[in-house]
Amino acid sequence: MPKPGGTLQSHYPLAPLAWYELYALAKSDDPAVLDGRLDGVTFRTSRWRNPAEMLAGIGFKVAPQPASGDIEIRLLPALRALAIDGSDADFEAALDAIGLDGWPSASEPRASIVWLRQDGNAGPAWQCAGLLLESPEPIDRPGGGELQALRVVMMPPPLGAFDIRRSDRTRSRSLWLCSKPFMPRSWLQAVLFRPRQRMYPSIALDTLDKASGASLSGSIALPLAPTFAAEV
Repeated sequence: MPKPGGTLQSHYPLAPLAWYELYALAKSDDPAVLDGRLDGVTFRTSRWRNPAEMLAGIGFKVAPQPASGDIEIRLLPALRALAIDGSDADFEAALDAIGLDGWPSASEPRASIVWLRQDGNAGPAWQCAGLLLESPEPIDRPGGGELQALRVVMMPPPLGAFDIRRSDRTRSRSLWLCSKPFMPRSWLQAVLFRPRQRMYPSIALDTLDKASGASLSGSIALPLAPTFAAEV
């Protein structure tokens, strides 16, 4: 059996999200030993056929798409740097530290931007502090589609980076935090034969397809403030 987050591959095309029963016949080269059928195994296939489908399935596409939602935190805890040990306890402790204790499990893939609220005389200001990726099945699969890095695509360069990471045991949930949260900014870009257009940042997720060796990347849009900012 593969470790949690591992991948089994069939050379026969299987339907996604389907249940199968697998039986194996053990054959012996010794005439004195009879052949015998091993106990069967029931398994369910992934909703994605390959790492490219998985990347798009969790919301990261070629053209940046809106995130599934936004999460507000009031304090960014002091956590040690990048650590992907696949420990449920460590992952839950990280969620508790940012105020997400009791966070509900995901029934569908979702990507939520984590915002750090800073109150001032002019009202609240919002800094991007991280991203929470969740799925009912593993999204980081050693030997299959491996998550490599999460980065901000913006001009001018961002003041922070997603340099703190935690994953649960099955690698179906991954929390990325910025040790230095930053305020997203837009910029003006000149387009050939057109007036200057206002451009907005995005968050790119880099993935490695271990089977083909291909590097894959997709993006979600990074707004200048969370969707609920107008309600505060």
